[in-house]
Amino acid sequence: MKNRDLYLNQLIQFKDKKLIKVITGLRRSGKSTLLSLFEHHLISSGINEKQIIRMNFESFVFDDITNYKELHAYIKERIIDSTKKHYILLDEVQQVSSWEKVINAFLVDANVDIYITGSNA
Repeated sequence: MKNRDLYLNQLIQFKDKKLIKVITGLRRSGKSTLLSLFEHHLISSGINEKQIIRMNFESFVFDDITNYKELHAYIKERIIDSTKKHYILLDEVQQVSSWEKVINAFLVDANVDIYITGSNA
């Protein structure tokens, strides 16, 4: 995995800020790699893996999640302890219809830190 220290450090600076962190760029430019590096940073800094909800919508694993209600249910089911911050990492989220509703709802209703990627394709 290629190191992306400059961008990783920028993400780390915004960790736990009440903002949605958005990583955009051309296809195959390293957005998913950056998200993976950030996930590794979270784990190495003591965040329990169960507090990280990572979804890559280019993976067949998430092919059944096509609308915002399914996305909301999937994430909500994985927030096991609402007193602990959960980290939501969504890769290529634009493939889910009306995904913005879910992101905004969790930002308002839950103890979460949200990171999303999307291509310009």
